Amino acid sequence: MSPGTGGPYTPNVGAEATYSYREVADRVEEVLGERPSLSALRAAAAVARRTPTTQGRPRLTAGMPAPAPARSKTSPAVFSQRKVEAWLRRHPRRVRAAAREALVASAANPRSRLEVAVRKARQAGLSWRVIADGITEGSGVTHSLAGVHKAYRYLDGPVHVSSRSGPDGGRAGRSP
Repeated sequence: MSPGTGGPYTPNVGAEATYSYREVADRVEEVLGERPSLSALRAAAAVARRTPTTQGRPRLTAGMPAPAPARSKTSPAVFSQRKVEAWLRRHPRRVRAAAREALVASAANPRSRLEVAVRKARQAGLSWRVIADGITEGSGVTHSLAGVHKAYRYLDGPVHVSSRSGPDGGRAGRSP
C-alpha cells in the first residue's frame, strides 16, 4: 500500500490524499524520530482531552488531527494527508525544541533581549527548569531555577487570586 492510497479497497479518484493509521505512524517516525504505536494513534482523541503538562515532553499524538469522516460503517479510518503534514510541521515537540534553541542563542548573545526568548519559551510550554538550563547553556553562567523564575515570572501574566483569600479568609458561605 503506497502513501495516499487510503487503503487497498478504497477508491480515491478525485478525492483528497489520505493516510492510514500505519502511514501516519510512518510519517511520525520519519519526522520526529520516534514511532507511535497504532493503539496510541487510535487513542489520540481521548488523550487530547487531558490537561497538557510542562513537566515532560508532549505526547507524540499531541494535537493530532482526527480521522476524516468514514464513507461507510465498514471503511477503514483515514486521515487527510494535508492535515497530518501541517500537524507534523507545527508538532509541539518541534515547537518546544525551536523555542529552546532560540533561548540558548539569545542567552549566548549579550545584545539580545533575553526576556523575549523567555516569553516565547513559556508560550511554547517550556518549564522553568528547561528555561534555566537553556540560559545556563547559552550564557556559560550558572542560573538557578529559582533565580530565573524570580527574574522572569512576570512574563507568565497576571497572578490569579485564590478563592481562599479575602477579608473573611475564604470562609464565605460556610457554616461555623
